[in-house]
Amino acid sequence: MEKPLLFLLVCEGPSDIPVIRRVAEEICRNEGKDIEIRHIAPQQDSTGAWERHGYVGVAKWCALYGKKSEQALQKLPENIRKAVIRKNWEALVKAASADGLIIQMDTDIVDQLNFLPNRFDETKDNRREYCKSSLLMKLGLQSAPENLVLLLPSYSTETWIIASFNEDHVIFKDLAKPISFEELDNCEDLLINAGFKKERKHGKTRLKKSHDIYLQYAEIVANNITKVVERCQEVNSFKQNILQK
Repeated sequence: MEKPLLFLLVCEGPSDIPVIRRVAEEICRNEGKDIEIRHIAPQQDSTGAWERHGYVGVAKWCALYGKKSEQALQKLPENIRKAVIRKNWEALVKAASADGLIIQMDTDIVDQLNFLPNRFDETKDNRREYCKSSLLMKLGLQSAPENLVLLLPSYSTETWIIASFNEDHVIFKDLAKPISFEELDNCEDLLINAGFKKERKHGKTRLKKSHDIYLQYAEIVANNITKVVERCQEVNSFKQNILQK
């Protein structure tokens, strides 16, 4: 029997984990493969609480486990320098005997990124490419090696849930058809309108998110994976990246 694929996962929050896991599992199942997605960040403590992460947490993780420049290393004492060199994402992948690492970050926060010399300019920059360049910079890389998958949904993983719906759903009644799902920037509002769980947060009505709540949402995506792959280029690219291993 073919050895199951194994990918480590760093993502923005606990709600992303089940969605990414089920998408990967269903993609592989359709190809007669098995896969394990093992999340390593954010972490959950013994009480069941999750650490605060978000795009800031993802960026910090990349900086911590990315390749350090010679200039930065030269400033460190010898014993610390060796420890810093050993602490890198490729070592984590190797130690786990994994096929690669997936790093997920939603692109809806591109306006808040400030890692590159120039801030994002919607008139000339591509949202996904800008986020990709930002993460590569934090990782100390010029390009992504084969064992690194940058998963950058437009605008968020909620897009994949919305892309599971039929176009004749009432929440799409005011949208031109065919719908360009990856151009929708109000997926949370659409999901609330569809009856998904909501909460009041900072004085606003927001989609309620948690790992357990999103377990059922992940099944919606998994049950419509063919449709989601067709409608979302990011999911299609993700499919190609994991299946080539």
